[in-house]
Amino acid sequence: MTHDAQTAFHFDVPHDRRDTYSQKWMNLPTTDCIAMCLADMDFQAPQAVTDAFAARVAHGIYGYTHYPDGLTQHITAWVQRRYSWSVAEEWIAMNVGVVASLCTIIRALTQEGDRVIIQTPVYTPFFTSIRNNQRVVVENQLVLEDGHYQMDFDALEAQARSAKLLILCNPHNPVGRVWTREELTRVGEICLAHGVTIVSDDIHCDFALSRPYQALAALDDAFAQQSITCLAASKTFNIAGLDTSYEIIPNPDLREKIAREKAGRGISKPNMFGLLALEQVYQHGDAWLEALCAYLRASHALLHAHLDPLEQVRCTTPEGTYLAWLDCRAYGRTSRELCDYLLQTARVRLTPGRIFGATGEGFLRLNYGTDHTTLRTGLERIAEAFSALAPA
Repeated sequence: MTHDAQTAFHFDVPHDRRDTYSQKWMNLPTTDCIAMCLADMDFQAPQAVTDAFAARVAHGIYGYTHYPDGLTQHITAWVQRRYSWSVAEEWIAMNVGVVASLCTIIRALTQEGDRVIIQTPVYTPFFTSIRNNQRVVVENQLVLEDGHYQMDFDALEAQARSAKLLILCNPHNPVGRVWTREELTRVGEICLAHGVTIVSDDIHCDFALSRPYQALAALDDAFAQQSITCLAASKTFNIAGLDTSYEIIPNPDLREKIAREKAGRGISKPNMFGLLALEQVYQHGDAWLEALCAYLRASHALLHAHLDPLEQVRCTTPEGTYLAWLDCRAYGRTSRELCDYLLQTARVRLTPGRIFGATGEGFLRLNYGTDHTTLRTGLERIAEAFSALAPA
């Protein structure tokens, strides 16, 4: 992807989001603070989305909305085109967000008190989706060796004997791993052996930046029959505020149980603009996404140029997502203390690693999904602040 192609999509243009109800950019202490926290990007969605919205708004009537003709064909075509995964249209079930999918699936497939495995440190709603539904969190802690996270398969095997579900994160938020075929195969084999259903949150799959994304369900039909894959265009095309996602459920019995749970809870279809955006990006978003991924790979160079010289901070290049995971344990402070220090000293807001579980303590998550001017400024401030901070 050439520089001209990237420029055509305006990734390098800063955008002020402070008066747009942006959760990421709200409640900052000063006007010059930079938000590098919540996992959404500061890039405008593809022009096809804006144009389709403009035409729909001009119509002026926003009544009850049916699914667009061909929506499931666009989804299956995208998955086939991008990941060589042949998905039947009847496997597709719509929802209003991946977290909503997690809660729905937990309620549909487990009972109160059942054990659900998650691989920590991991996306915070994994914890809350389980606990808020009176299930038990089982932490299969990832192992960090030489800056590289791996799964603990021995522990997973032992934990699977008494669990009902495993929630997988692929690519993994926050550590940035894109799991290999071999790793996913081992997960699938363990879960099959012990009757554990796999719920795979693959919302970041379009950001597999250094190795190809592999869906676990696509590896083996037996895995597919014992798994649900949760996906959305929301992270990919920066349209998370439109509350639209979908599940891929090859097993008809699981599909029926989940559909009944949605009906019982009154979960309706996504709103008209979310459906319209999904239709547009899956037809016209390939070039935009390719340019974005090239831009994010260039962001890695900025990350390393500013953070590698810091002796007390270890920043590995994420294999996927637009989230960097910073090991700051050498400072001997909690992740909350480090975040507060950076906000006060550097005027940059990051996410404390502790919210992803106890194994995230001492780490920070940095969202680099922004224009390079803003990213460079934020990294310069962070580097200066850390340089002035004494290690433990």
